[in-house]
Amino acid sequence: MSPFLTLEGKRALVTSGTRGAGGATVTLFKQLGADVLTTARTRSRTRSRRSLPIAQA
Repeated sequence: MSPFLTLEGKRALVTSGTRGAGGATVTLFKQLGADVLTTARTRSRTRSRRSLPIAQA
């Protein structure tokens, strides 16, 4: 990643972040140094991304 773009010290909430565009966004934000929290409609979708914190309602 570019040394000019960093999200270190930032926090992000990405809805529907377990697959597709949301999943790609979560991956990029984590690579750039952000702390990321994501959500999913069902618990079964969160199992493929166990390293991510998942918000529960």
